[in-house]
Amino acid sequence: MVMPRTNLVFRRFVVSCCRVVLLSCVVAGGASAQVPEKSCDAFLLAPRQVNRKAVGPKACLMQETSATHEGRALTRLDVGLDGTVDGYLAKIGNIWEPKHPAWMSDSYLENKRNNARILRDKGITNYRMYEVRGVSHAGGESEGSRGQILNLDLAKAMDRFLDMVDGWADKGIAPPPTRSDWAELADANRDGTIDYPALAFPEIACPLGVYFPYPDSTSGTTSFAAFTGDGLEPLDGKKVFVDMNRNGVWDYRETPTQAWRRLGLLQKHEELTRDRYVACVQRAADQLRKEGFFSDKTAASYIEQAKSADLQPKRVGSQ
Repeated sequence: MVMPRTNLVFRRFVVSCCRVVLLSCVVAGGASAQVPEKSCDAFLLAPRQVNRKAVGPKACLMQETSATHEGRALTRLDVGLDGTVDGYLAKIGNIWEPKHPAWMSDSYLENKRNNARILRDKGITNYRMYEVRGVSHAGGESEGSRGQILNLDLAKAMDRFLDMVDGWADKGIAPPPTRSDWAELADANRDGTIDYPALAFPEIACPLGVYFPYPDSTSGTTSFAAFTGDGLEPLDGKKVFVDMNRNGVWDYRETPTQAWRRLGLLQKHEELTRDRYVACVQRAADQLRKEGFFSDKTAASYIEQAKSADLQPKRVGSQ
């Protein structure tokens, strides 16, 4: 989500592997000298019980420091918490009781879509949700499971997302509308056509393989299966076959040329060549740049990499 705050530059970074949330706030105001730390306990939530143990933050201290940014006088707020925010696990990887509302799904994608729908239905307009194809939940972290975790690198668009937040909060420049492959969110005039589809990075728009949830279909991480034209489609960590060509059958892997013909990126008798691949990547990267999701630098780097990418990709790990 991208949400602006009036007169507030608000950064929110979530490290999903350990459920850490870091907040950094810069609030406009007159210049002032550094002041001693003072309590902000009044803003803390009450402790909650997890397996008969009280967990949650116990103390909050706040420090104000004068600063300037682009000639503007600012007051920087640093907030520190003490307590068992992540110190007691009721269940591995989760500090909350495993109780969810009936409408919550095991699918990260459906939950994020529903969250965007709920905000819209409540009349909240200062938010955006950008769905990125090929991503389950995590994006960029590519370690673990003996090297088989490979996520699409969302960091390549993060600079533009932060620019969007700044422009919205500081100048009132609204970012592009929500993007999704769900018509409920992306069919603007309800004519049955998706007007604002999910974002397709060049790796997805011009694929040399398939990103799929790994180790199982509800995982927040992905792996990558290349179009090698060699052997059967791979199995995920639960021994379920990955339907790379979407035909419902566990069969053989396509070559890149065969996959591109199926996807309509090549005509029936055309072959995938370097020029065609570079042209496809350039179209995808330029489209995202024009829409504001890629910087000039990111778009150019994609095009440059396409000039030397292996068009006969090899398997990643056992995939």
